[in-house]
Amino acid sequence: MNLKKILILPVGFILIHVLYIGCCKCVEGDFYRELSSINALHYSKLTNTGLDTVYIKDTLFTSLLVRFNYISKGKHNPFKQLVNGAYATSCNCNTGDLGYKYNIDSIEITSNKNFNGVSAGTNIAGFFKGLYFYTTSGIPQYLPVQQMLDSLNKNRHFDNLELITSTLPGPEKNHIIKYTVYSNTKQYAATSRKVAVWQ
Repeated sequence: MNLKKILILPVGFILIHVLYIGCCKCVEGDFYRELSSINALHYSKLTNTGLDTVYIKDTLFTSLLVRFNYISKGKHNPFKQLVNGAYATSCNCNTGDLGYKYNIDSIEITSNKNFNGVSAGTNIAGFFKGLYFYTTSGIPQYLPVQQMLDSLNKNRHFDNLELITSTLPGPEKNHIIKYTVYSNTKQYAATSRKVAVWQ
């Protein structure tokens, strides 16, 4: 082996490592978490105390697709016979639980039938409130949907997304409730359909 070959091998080995490490990238990971529910409730305030009183009539569960952006992943290594594949994870990604990748912009709730005088297919989110727990005090409050979303986005808090309504739907008690969540990019995020029965 001459001197030229001796020099080329170490240089080539270093370049292969550098190029391969450069192929490492941070990719978005998708995780399903059971963190969302819609409850059909009777909601009222006690006259003397002003405390909230809630009686559960029916509960709907769904899963929201929460997107995180902190997974480190290496592309296919064309030099895997020559280098150590462990170098694939050496790129720097943001780690940890960063909350929603995109803020939640709005929630649209519709029914397949007329709901309290509102035509089928029309957004009835105004009849719902969101149950929000303040992280500092742990005190639950029932907030208008948009105010709840603002609080969730501001505090990057997504342990639970629970919507309640105290509004009776009207004569028809069986409804197929659909709700759709949109991100602040105005893109669809998640949707769910389920039958709700008011007693």
